[in-house]
Amino acid sequence: MTGTTGHPCPESGLWTTTHGGCREQIALSKTNIFPPCPHCRGAATWVLTQKTQKY
Repeated sequence: MTGTTGHPCPESGLWTTTHGGCREQIALSKTNIFPPCPHCRGAATWVLTQKTQKY
């Protein structure tokens, strides 16, 4: 499952992005908006690495 910067998160969990030498991981709840990369602030494609419960 994937998501991109500026779009709503489809599933609560840990999400990872790897692009342009960056490797970042965030926790995001369902319906929150995907942020840009925390390292370079560029648009990112996020991949779900672990599902979690929404809190």
